[in-house]
Amino acid sequence: MSTETPEVLLVLHPHAQVEATSERAVSVIDRGRRLPIPATGTIIVDALTRLAGDGATERTLWATASETGVETEMFALALALRMLDDSGVLCRRLVADAGPVATLVPRTPKFRYTDVEIVAGQLWSLSRSCSLRVDNMALVAEAPLGDADLRLDNPEIANVVATLGRPQTLGELKTRFPDLADGTLRAFLVLLKNAGLLAGYDDGSAPWEHHDLWFHTRSRRGLHQAPYGGTGRGRKPLPLVKPARGDREPISLLVPAAERLHHTDPSLHEVMERRRSVREHAEDPMTIEQLGEFLWRTARYQLIVPGAETDVALRPTPSGGALQELEVYPVVVSCRGLDPGVYHYRPAEHTLEWVADPSLATERLVAEARSTADGAPPLQVYLQITARCGRVFWKYESMAYALILKNLGAMYAMMYLVATAMHLAPCALGGGDSELFAAASGVDARSEPAVGEFILGTCRAS
Repeated sequence: MSTETPEVLLVLHPHAQVEATSERAVSVIDRGRRLPIPATGTIIVDALTRLAGDGATERTLWATASETGVETEMFALALALRMLDDSGVLCRRLVADAGPVATLVPRTPKFRYTDVEIVAGQLWSLSRSCSLRVDNMALVAEAPLGDADLRLDNPEIANVVATLGRPQTLGELKTRFPDLADGTLRAFLVLLKNAGLLAGYDDGSAPWEHHDLWFHTRSRRGLHQAPYGGTGRGRKPLPLVKPARGDREPISLLVPAAERLHHTDPSLHEVMERRRSVREHAEDPMTIEQLGEFLWRTARYQLIVPGAETDVALRPTPSGGALQELEVYPVVVSCRGLDPGVYHYRPAEHTLEWVADPSLATERLVAEARSTADGAPPLQVYLQITARCGRVFWKYESMAYALILKNLGAMYAMMYLVATAMHLAPCALGGGDSELFAAASGVDARSEPAVGEFILGTCRAS
């Protein structure tokens, strides 16, 4: 068995840089944040230079500072290390004779390193929410509720992580990995524990499904320091108006008279009180005029505003950044004045364009919608809502897909209210099959996935 003695070095976060602002001051720049650190002498500058390079143990830093014998230097070093730690900029790197083993990288300023005791006979295993991913050509282990990620710098240590998929004692790990010293394995378990990657404690993740917890924690602030919001991270965005297919002449839709709506619509209070999910439709199907009015009132572009990077538009429903990534595809089963098939609503022109004739995939899509709607009778119109993700992903970071779903929820609400006001039967569905819609329509399920489903028809007299 290896007898190497591991050490835990302090290093700056991979994104952090040291910048000397004057002879008496220095700053650490971390992802746009500037952390000014008073430099009362060369000790602070020397310490930060080491931390920005290969790192140094805390013992080494204090030993260097104590050589000056100046109390103010010691106090300044303690203050600087505390400031870096409190800001989530100070990482811990486990190194052995063969080089770096793993690096604990804080994800939030809440992170506090704890020297956990590793009991020899205790069983250790990975948390059920642990994930491995590649980041900047390095393998990273992380947990959604942890305050730090663990970068695996040594290929063999990645095998240790894989082995911990089943509970292991320290002794069993020693047997499996004889080339790793006892101290290295102990120190690595400490890093895993600090990253929240080990099971054995209630971290609140039990009720969550794996993907739901990751989506929640990574699409909101608080448990990560990744860039967030309108960072403009991507390439040039997709155009506001989706290019027309040109297969057939577009079908012009009804533009309802505002005066008629003013006199015939019930009050907002009445609409809100009457709003329900209605799964059963009348025998007489809705008309193309009703479908046109519904789409005009819920999904048309009211105003297009030219922009430097991309045009934006206003709709009856709100949309983050007015980017309008949502597209509506009526799948028509029964609608007077309109042949069955898949259509695309063009919100800028208020027209329908043909997409595809009825097919086996269309039948399966509609059958699945009926099943999702608790086995509703034959549907009249099934509205498939997709998202042209490139409209949103180029601008927003971390929160982009969550924003799409929030926009979808706003559109759902408007569809319910308008359908109720028009005495139609609306019902949003809880899910759908993106791949099946892609097969029925030819729309690419990666760049424009289906994100929402809504059925619409005429109400029964009751």
